[in-house]
Amino acid sequence: MDKIIIESIISLFTMIIVGIYGAKKKIITSQINKGLIDILIQIALPCMILSSFIFTYDDAIKTNVVKTFYYSIAAYILMILSSYLLLIPIKNEKKTILHFANVFVNTGYVGFPILYSIYGNEGIVYGSIFNIFFVILVWTYGVILYKGNLQKNDLKQEIKKILLNPSILAVCAGIILMILNLQLPDALLFSIKSIGNITGPLSMIIIGVIISDVKIKKYIKEWTIYYGVFIKLILIPLIVYLSSLLCF
Repeated sequence: MDKIIIESIISLFTMIIVGIYGAKKKIITSQINKGLIDILIQIALPCMILSSFIFTYDDAIKTNVVKTFYYSIAAYILMILSSYLLLIPIKNEKKTILHFANVFVNTGYVGFPILYSIYGNEGIVYGSIFNIFFVILVWTYGVILYKGNLQKNDLKQEIKKILLNPSILAVCAGIILMILNLQLPDALLFSIKSIGNITGPLSMIIIGVIISDVKIKKYIKEWTIYYGVFIKLILIPLIVYLSSLLCF
């Protein structure tokens, strides 16, 4: 398993380097990258999610899908509380930015390719359930963090965004297929899987393009970044992991 994880990470980082190269050589401009992000989020990722639901399920997997709903809610509550407490030393808008980053980790076009490369379709199924709460919270709690509150009209707009989110629609369709044990025609299934397969490479290339434009020297002396990274990548995952051990 360790070898598989290391090889997957190396592969993903290689794709990121390709994105950096493409940006530096002006092959991928900011406008092109915006179009690639739209393709990724609106088309490729939903296809990957939907195709991952289409395989033979046993009772254990179906039970785990139900459990994932509860675990996802618990994980987000833990992340919100842990982040809030750990960021007490940080003041002003920096605290809001770091709190948002801690709670809303990249479960989309970074998380799914890594999940798939390590755990395959089953990992994407569980990740998709977790991503439902990401979308719901980012358009409610995430918006409140920056705006202070949600007006009635704003709330309607955010709910609409949630319901029409392509990834959410893909998860709903996948759950229906799973519950009813429906099978798609081979030609349609092959097309959906083929489109979904570009999610990993495309997402890593996009990340490479974004990284290529980061001015590292501008932030290298900012201590809050190091503290934020330590909380986000070490402390909070450790808290969630140790808490999850109590469930098994």
